[in-house]
Amino acid sequence: MLKLGIPSRGLALHFAINNGLSYDIFLHFAELTRLDKRELAASLSIALATLHRRAKSGHFKNSESDNLYRFTHVLVAAIDLFEGNNDDAITWLQSDIEAIGGNRPLDMLSTSAGCDAVKDIIGRQKHGVFA
Repeated sequence: MLKLGIPSRGLALHFAINNGLSYDIFLHFAELTRLDKRELAASLSIALATLHRRAKSGHFKNSESDNLYRFTHVLVAAIDLFEGNNDDAITWLQSDIEAIGGNRPLDMLSTSAGCDAVKDIIGRQKHGVFA
């Protein structure tokens, strides 16, 4: 997925998340999204002290890996919404969106429910449904 080293689906994805994604994936994702590590960690609900421990160990715990995967899934949907334009997708994720209460999609991605809400908005915008 997004050439981050995350399997796209199936058992390989399950085991990669369950065993913990590599810290290098986080660094690559931060570079791709142009988010600093603090902001990306906050979006994933990872405390800075925890992030430092994961940098030392080289891997995230499975719940943290699952958060990173969900974030990646939303990013892919946003890039698709903007027809492959990564810059527009990142800008949109960092913008206040009225349809989600004036929140930034980036701030909604720490929970499954938030990710689902953002993906729902992306789907509605893709199909021209703005209400």
